[in-house]
Amino acid sequence: MSEPRPIRFTRPDLLRSLAPELFRELLERFPAFMATAGLDLDALGSHENRFAACHPLLAELLNNDPTTPTALVEALFIISVLAEPEPTEELWNTLTQSGIAIPPDASLADLALTLWLRSPEKARQLYIERVHLRTRSFATHAARTFRKTSPMRPANDSVLNQLRQSIEVFFLKHHRPAGCQVFAQKRGKEHWFMIRRGDGFKRIATLDADGRVDTVGFYAEAFDVVVLDPEAEQLHIHAEGVRATRMYSALFGFVLYGRETHFEDCTRFTLDPLRNLGRAALVCTDVPGIHSVKLIELHYEAGLAVVRKNSSKAPDVFAALDEDHIELNTELRLLRAVLLFQFKNDPKPRRVTIKPHNQTSYEHDEDSRVVSEWLTLREFAKTELPPKEVQDVAHLEIA
Repeated sequence: MSEPRPIRFTRPDLLRSLAPELFRELLERFPAFMATAGLDLDALGSHENRFAACHPLLAELLNNDPTTPTALVEALFIISVLAEPEPTEELWNTLTQSGIAIPPDASLADLALTLWLRSPEKARQLYIERVHLRTRSFATHAARTFRKTSPMRPANDSVLNQLRQSIEVFFLKHHRPAGCQVFAQKRGKEHWFMIRRGDGFKRIATLDADGRVDTVGFYAEAFDVVVLDPEAEQLHIHAEGVRATRMYSALFGFVLYGRETHFEDCTRFTLDPLRNLGRAALVCTDVPGIHSVKLIELHYEAGLAVVRKNSSKAPDVFAALDEDHIELNTELRLLRAVLLFQFKNDPKPRRVTIKPHNQTSYEHDEDSRVVSEWLTLREFAKTELPPKEVQDVAHLEIA
């Protein structure tokens, strides 16, 4: 059974933007393959000959030749992602903080390749953050007020190794492969933990250039994310399945605070302000950066003997409800609300969905921080969590 190729190189322009001396240093790490591919490394010293010399390699990369080392394809793929125009600050900061000399007149591709050559693990970690931390669906767990008694243990190598070993044992029991890794990073006041692990076994049919059918079996790569806010003692977990989410909640509580039950499900969001305040719940004059907030969609259950699910979609849902003579009283169970945020310095509006669930889904950027501030001020997002209360957790999506 042949090994699968996890990624495919599709950026021939990247080779043209790399400094010849850096590109040569990369290829020199694969001498056997370079000799087999007939690539003349000496021709890389001049721009005039480098593209002709690279043509055999480029053909194999674009054709996804199975003899091309996976490590080389992965390196070029990571470099192409890190060389994207936005954002560049993370790349510069990683190079500077790692003490890596930045070549003069270096392009973004040169900077990305320099990081990979000098510190491939840091390049891969930055790639993981760039690709896998943009948008996530999180389950929120929090410590109750009466449990906030011990400080968080620092996320040093010993702690990360303890987390890694325990996570690997859990997934091995659930028929996942070994090889778990845990990365930690401080982002503002939050601690981000990225867990790289193997997913379930998969088998797919393949078709080679000669039309022959084969079968490829492999364990895919998967990523989980755990975000800890030590000030609020809230844990936000992105994982597949309830068992994994509960495992992370118990494990991070035990390792970081000495108690498996330190974190538990909590009410993070509520739609009660719409019921209690009506249109006044959408006031935004006290939050800089927000021009207006509108309720454009509302889903709810109504009825006593027979439960009926209803929804109202309109540019102004409150006006539509008034027209239909519907009141948001206690007989209605509010299921989901969609708010439309218009920002003062951005013509593109942003939809925010809140619904009763154990999830929050949003993109961590400046707009999201403004939205979070508004949700807290309007009491859609709760900050104080009452002790020993059995509650649901709400779902927040920002798109």
